[in-house]
Amino acid sequence: MTHPIMALQGPLVAALRAVPGLTVFDAPPKGALPPYVAIARHDMLPRDGDAAPGHEHRLVLQVWAEGASRKAAVTMVETILGVALGASF
Repeated sequence: MTHPIMALQGPLVAALRAVPGLTVFDAPPKGALPPYVAIARHDMLPRDGDAAPGHEHRLVLQVWAEGASRKAAVTMVETILGVALGASF
């Protein structure tokens, strides 16, 4: 059985990597140049119900935009949210 973190993070990362121009790292390699997204932290708490197991996920992403541009970072975040909220896991 797949661990709940991998069950969420795997498809999410795959969907984000399918976006042209969006690079996603678990940890950015030394010398990586923006723009990119790094998974800073992924925590999970069990939230089991009477009928089925459940989990609460907290995922922290770091967005690094080219040229220290707030507008570029916000655009990247909007893209990430669109992918994450529109994806079916």
